Amino acid sequence: MRKILLSIIISLLWSLPVSAFVINDKVYLNACGSNPQEYKTDPLNVNNIIIEVPNKIISLEKSKYDRPIQTLSTSSLRFNDENYQISVSNFRDLVIKNERDEIIVKRKISGASSIYELKHKDKVVAWGVGWNKYCGGGYYEDLVDFSVLRIFVPYLKNNKVEIQQEVLAINTSKTYSSLKASDNFVISAASKLWGYRNEGFYRDHEFYELTEGDGLQFIIQFENLIEKVDISKLNPHETAIILAKYRQRTALEKFTKNNFEKIHNDLISRFNLVEEIAEDIAKLRKTCFSGKSFSSISEIAENCYILPDWITEVPIIFQRWLSHYARLENSNKLLLGKNKSDLEDIISLVVPDIKIDLWDEGEKISLKQEVLASITHPVNFRLKMIDNDWMSAMQGCMYQFCSQKVFILFDLDVYGLIRREDINGKEDWVFFSRYEDSYADLPKKFFDEVLVWQKEASVYEDQIKKPGRIRFINNDGKIFEIQNLNSDTLGKPWIGIKIQDNELGVFIPYVHRGSPADKSGLMKKDIIIAFNNEEVKNIEDLDRIKFKHEIGEEVSLKIIRNNQVIEKKLILGDMPRD
Repeated sequence: MRKILLSIIISLLWSLPVSAFVINDKVYLNACGSNPQEYKTDPLNVNNIIIEVPNKIISLEKSKYDRPIQTLSTSSLRFNDENYQISVSNFRDLVIKNERDEIIVKRKISGASSIYELKHKDKVVAWGVGWNKYCGGGYYEDLVDFSVLRIFVPYLKNNKVEIQQEVLAINTSKTYSSLKASDNFVISAASKLWGYRNEGFYRDHEFYELTEGDGLQFIIQFENLIEKVDISKLNPHETAIILAKYRQRTALEKFTKNNFEKIHNDLISRFNLVEEIAEDIAKLRKTCFSGKSFSSISEIAENCYILPDWITEVPIIFQRWLSHYARLENSNKLLLGKNKSDLEDIISLVVPDIKIDLWDEGEKISLKQEVLASITHPVNFRLKMIDNDWMSAMQGCMYQFCSQKVFILFDLDVYGLIRREDINGKEDWVFFSRYEDSYADLPKKFFDEVLVWQKEASVYEDQIKKPGRIRFINNDGKIFEIQNLNSDTLGKPWIGIKIQDNELGVFIPYVHRGSPADKSGLMKKDIIIAFNNEEVKNIEDLDRIKFKHEIGEEVSLKIIRNNQVIEKKLILGDMPRD
């Protein structure tokens, strides 16, 4: 009974009603939920790395956000010999100013948050606002400190101080024992793995380092990671995931075989899988220790892990790797220096492995080798971000006067162009993609960026060059001659309508403005029942018949409108690429 009474008293002291507070008192939210209604008396402190700043009560009148008190929280840090201050009023209105009282960030927090100072060697280096939406719910609460934390980091960009904003799910308390002493601030975030009843939620660790010149960046190089993190102090399965993430195949195989029992005991203890997978683990033990050396991470995963997807799906994708370097001011020095072999591996992966007579010289040469030689020329190499996500573009040229140029766009898929000018000024263009079947599948975004590239190059040329010959090499290594370069259209017949199957034919819910359909008088809610006197019962019929005709050809459509059958003449257009 005494224990029960004591726990009740502690609970009341820990979370007090608003009526117990007065002006100038300090309250805390402890990141407990996205819109907490309870106010704590002590700050959240995550291993002295993340510390909650007090919210000072400035009024007992209702706030504009319908809370019964009004609060103000402030914190300051010093960066590049200048002071910066953040304030959050009423848990929502956030402002960051420099020492000249100029506002450099202003935003409204979507929920309710305190300010959380991120500290390194007792010095504030960044701020965060956010919460753990699983607070008090158990399970996921034990995996993350913050399900979302928006971090504000001052850093130098082109000798000017800017504020970087990075949103992460922070789990530093779970990895704190693995962090080594470092000159720079390091923090860990959780990411998701899938593959077993969604139990992989927040099971992966990603480490970020804060530097003055680059802000808070994901640690992309394994050599840099192990300088900052002792991965052997993570749980065994988490260590294996880190080795797989950084494509350390040899180390992963050795660690897996040396720690097979520990890894699977780790999984069993966390997911209560003893009865379900004991037999499967016994089979894996045989395949893993068959005496065979494995040639890939996928082989190790399939032969040694009860949840192989958690190993095969974590390696850092090259788009992310490149986007990291594209954000750095000295990317050329790094990518053509100690990381050149990694760059060459990426190029080898995305360029079709085919020999062709590239330049009508009567000799077949390796497309891959030509692209590599052009991209990795130290003088002309360039990598840049295209957007704020993962899309980046790489360009280069082989010779001093750039008679052979290469451009590669890295999006979810990868597309490239190598172009060469002969002594008469005539250009040959070869497009390539290991991800697409046809030239028509290349996205408009790629052609838009090619045009930007041409315009940039035209600074050094008299004019933007037009190709005399165009070819496309697809994912099967097949070569297609392209008759004309049109970045806006696909060369396919186009009506210009959205369509749905209907019991009477093909229903039109929308007509694109300015399209052939719009010009012919087709309207929303029309139903197509015939195309050039061929019956149309569904979308498949419409597409089959349409593709028998040519762009620019006049066709007739029979439609139902207002319960009447009418006929419309239409000239097929060229389908827009976007």
